[in-house]
Amino acid sequence: MPSDSSSGRFMKGNLIALFALATAVAVWLYARRDHPGDRLSSMSDPIDHSMAQSGTPLPREEFTLIGAADRASGAPRGFVFDRRWTYAAGADSEAEWNALKALEGKAAPNFKVAEWSLGSTRIKEPGSLLGKIVLIDFWATWCGPCKAAIPQTNAIAEEFADKGVVVVGVCCTRGSDKMTQTAQRHKMKYPSARDIDNTTSNAYGVQWWPFYVLVDREGKIRAAGLAPNSLSTAVQSLLDSEAKPG
Repeated sequence: MPSDSSSGRFMKGNLIALFALATAVAVWLYARRDHPGDRLSSMSDPIDHSMAQSGTPLPREEFTLIGAADRASGAPRGFVFDRRWTYAAGADSEAEWNALKALEGKAAPNFKVAEWSLGSTRIKEPGSLLGKIVLIDFWATWCGPCKAAIPQTNAIAEEFADKGVVVVGVCCTRGSDKMTQTAQRHKMKYPSARDIDNTTSNAYGVQWWPFYVLVDREGKIRAAGLAPNSLSTAVQSLLDSEAKPG
C-alpha cells in the first residue's frame, strides 16, 4: 500500500500534467481563433459610425469595377482557382471554401466608398480600370496582419504594373477614419478607399482580414480569400491563362 507521501507526489504529478495539457489546448484554440488574419466572424465591436456622426456628410461614391456588372456569370476558362492559395485549405474549412468558390465567375460588385487615399493617383472614373486585372486588398487599420502584408502587396503592384495589373485597397469601416494616416505610416503605394458601412466588403463575402480578391479584365471574380503569400502565384497564373487558347 503506497504511503501518504507517495500518494501526494502522485496526485501532484497528475495535477501538473493536467495543467500542462490545459495550457497547450488553450494556446491551440487561441492560435486557431486568430488565424487567418483577423476573422470577420470574431469581430465583436460594432462598426464605427463616428464619421457619419461628425456632422460633416461623407462624399459617397459608387462605381462599377470595370463596367461588367451585367455580364453573364460563369466559371472562367483556362484558370484554376487553387484552394491552397487561401486560408480555407484545411479539411475543417469546407464551408469557408464553398463560400469562396461561390464567388468565382461572378461579376465584381460595385464599390461603395467614401474617399480615396493617395491624392492624384485616386481612381476617378470606372473606365480607368477597363481591361485591367484588378487585385483588391480588403484591409483594416486595426488589423496587424493587414498592415504587415502592405510591403508584400506593394511589391505585387510594382512587379505586375507593366502587365496591366492594378492593386486597390478597400478599408474596413471600423477604424477607417485612420485610413490615410495608417496607409502613409506603412508606406502603402496603391490607392485605398474607405468602405461605407462595410457595404463593399459584405458584397465580396469578406471572411477574414486581409482578404484579397482577384478580378479579370472582363470584370469577373477569379479568386477570393487569397493569402498574402499566394498573391504573386495567383496573379501570374491568371496572366498565364490569358496566353493560352480559350
